[in-house]
Amino acid sequence: MHSLKAELDITSLTQQLKELIEKHVNQSVSKAVNDLVENILDKTVQTAVDRLQTSNSVDMATFRLEMEVAVTSCALSSIIYNTGDIIKFSDVKLSNGIGNANNFKSSGKFTCEKPGLYLIGAYIVSYTKGSEFHIMKNGIMVSRVYVRPPLNSSDDNHHTGTGIIAVQLDVNDTLSIKASTTMQVQGGGYSCLTIIKEKMNL
Repeated sequence: MHSLKAELDITSLTQQLKELIEKHVNQSVSKAVNDLVENILDKTVQTAVDRLQTSNSVDMATFRLEMEVAVTSCALSSIIYNTGDIIKFSDVKLSNGIGNANNFKSSGKFTCEKPGLYLIGAYIVSYTKGSEFHIMKNGIMVSRVYVRPPLNSSDDNHHTGTGIIAVQLDVNDTLSIKASTTMQVQGGGYSCLTIIKEKMNL
């Protein structure tokens, strides 16, 4: 009887010891695997970041090579324009291939120096009811953009109107954005204009 009890005690102790060893081994293995996975993830993330930074540098360099003309400029501050006023985007963010950037900043008119097909994109934020702007070529409207409907509600005051159009320009042709109504234009990067011309590959 004592022998059987001793065997049971040893079996129980052996089982407990086995479970304890397995638990510690599993924890050690789990920690090692976790460390390995974290190390791989860290390296993968760093590699991805490095690739992204390199890719962005290459993409920007390629963009500058492929774009013969490129300008992106934003409204510097919030201003109320009267009907027919040229909206000025005097905060130039990017300028490539244009010699009259200062004239553009002060007058709001882009004057073509290199003939070709241009892509124009403009977005304007305004709280003025019924606000609208026009994309103009040589003083003639080529596109009109509705910004905010004449709502009676005072809620949801600010709206964005976006216009994108392709226009063929010759040397000395002008582009501008005009207020179609008396309207507020939100500055500080909320209202911007981009004009680009891709290089022709012959």
